Amino acid sequence: MVLVFCPLASARIGETESECSARYGTPTKVTDILPRCRTIEYTYHGFKIQIAFRGFNEPAIMMIFRKEMAASLKDDEVAAILSANTQNGTVWKATLAKNEHQKNADPVSQLATMLVANTLGGKAWQRSDGATAELMVQKIRLTLKSHEAIVLEDMAKQEAEARRKAAVPAF
Repeated sequence: MVLVFCPLASARIGETESECSARYGTPTKVTDILPRCRTIEYTYHGFKIQIAFRGFNEPAIMMIFRKEMAASLKDDEVAAILSANTQNGTVWKATLAKNEHQKNADPVSQLATMLVANTLGGKAWQRSDGATAELMVQKIRLTLKSHEAIVLEDMAKQEAEARRKAAVPAF
C-alpha cells in the first residue's frame, strides 16, 4: 500500500527551530529525545509535539506527536501529520511496525510480533527519501525520523553498547 499525499504546506521535518516556532508558537519546554540534539516541545491545538534539531537553527530531524490527554491518535490525525510531512516528490509507503525487543529473534517470531503490533494499532511507514514514521501500539504516539535521525540513533546505541562492554569487570 502506498500513500501519496499532496503537500498542504512545507514539510515539518526539515524546518528550522524558528520556522517551527512560527508554526506551533512558543516552546513549552526543552526535553531530550535524541542524543546530541536540541529538543523543543510545543503545545499545539491539543497536541504535544517534541522536535529534535541537529543544532541551533538547523533543520528538524525527528518529531514526536501525541495528544495532551494521552488519548489515541485518530486515523485522520495521523494522515494529516503524514501529509504535512510529505516533501515534494516523496511518498509514504506502509511497512510492518518494528519491535525493538524482537530484532534479534528468528524471522517467524519477528513477523508474528509485528503482525500483532499492527493488529493492536501499531503501524509504520517509510518515505521514499528514507525517513520513517511509526505509530505506537494503541496509537498514543506518532514518531517521525529523518534518515539522519536514524543514523544518529544507531550511533548512540553502538556507543552505549561499547561503553557497557568496556565497563564489564574482569572477573
